[in-house]
Amino acid sequence: MALTTCKTCNSSISTDAKNCPGCGAKIIKKTSPITWLIAAFLFFCVVPPLISNLDPSDNSTMAYIMVKKNVTANLVSPSTAEFPSRSNEHVKRTGDVYYIDSWVDSQNRFGATLRNHFTAEIEQTGPNSWQLKSLVMN
Repeated sequence: MALTTCKTCNSSISTDAKNCPGCGAKIIKKTSPITWLIAAFLFFCVVPPLISNLDPSDNSTMAYIMVKKNVTANLVSPSTAEFPSRSNEHVKRTGDVYYIDSWVDSQNRFGATLRNHFTAEIEQTGPNSWQLKSLVMN
């Protein structure tokens, strides 16, 4: 057990203490050099490759949203439509063309909920414009 000095009241305290027994001040421990080395390694070696894999021109999520609008418009009961929560698992991209393979649960004319599988091909023709090339619902 080593001793150090309280910065508030200058009394001797243990380095293991969380608060000074004399004045009650919280003891702030220094960050170890090993912690700084690990943080630097993560920041300079692990994070950059992760960031470099991000493609700002990839609009897979927006492509999925646009296809969902078209699918919903073709349903008997659009207000009951429920799509899977994770969209990027079902989207493939080639240039500006996105291929979506997914499903939607919705009610039919009798109120029964059915799962409809769909595949779609949609192209991004401009920054905010999309063209549906094909939509097949089973």
